[in-house]
Amino acid sequence: MQTEKAFELDFDIAVYAVNEDRFLASCIKSIDAASEGFRAHINVILNGTTDDSISTLQHTTLSHAKMTVYYLGIADKANAINQYIYKLRNKAHFYISMDAYATIAPGSLSAFRDAFEMNSDAHIVSAVPLRGRSAETVTRMSLQGGVVNGQCYGMRGHFVDHVVAAGIRLPQYLYRVDGLLGSIAAHNTDPLRNPWDNRRIIASKDAKFSIVPLSIFSFRDILRQFKREIKQSRGFLENQAIKSNYLPIWLYSSARKC
Repeated sequence: MQTEKAFELDFDIAVYAVNEDRFLASCIKSIDAASEGFRAHINVILNGTTDDSISTLQHTTLSHAKMTVYYLGIADKANAINQYIYKLRNKAHFYISMDAYATIAPGSLSAFRDAFEMNSDAHIVSAVPLRGRSAETVTRMSLQGGVVNGQCYGMRGHFVDHVVAAGIRLPQYLYRVDGLLGSIAAHNTDPLRNPWDNRRIIASKDAKFSIVPLSIFSFRDILRQFKREIKQSRGFLENQAIKSNYLPIWLYSSARKC
């Protein structure tokens, strides 16, 4: 008898988590609800997690999707993405990437599918924020094309296969790795031959995600935001360093191993 891995899925979803225990159950349940009517598999990738995420997942019941949990010792999203696309993913028409602190709105998987089917050039489709102070601005910029919202986005299966066939790997410990994937998509994996094309990175106004706002009255949230600001500043410096070399960073990353 064939296992599920022998069959092509509609969606294979990767959830990346580092100590996201308090958000993880809500994230998984939202994906499960959105998976109704689809052949979907959820891959939870705990990278460097030290909290109670595994226990939380053991007590999370799913109705529409199946779930596999992986643990990686390195707390690094770039490494987690490399491991996922090269070793852990199931064969699927579309791949969804989500951060564990986000939830996906009902109907979003249908919106991802429709966006890919109506835009044959698109390699990546970003979801847009459902609410928040910057939701309107982020949505407007995303719909103009060329933007990857790292909290939730979809990739066409053929594009992921092409990345693997080309041997492209994301450099470990790079902060803005989702944006680098977007750059790879925009150049159709070959920046020396293909100019940037916004048609390869689009957004769907009907694929939506939410994140829980942080509170100024929570020390845990203040610490979380402080660490986020440091990482974002580091990401800005990394981007400036990459641009100053005039060569796309993934030209070097293909030699790196997962």
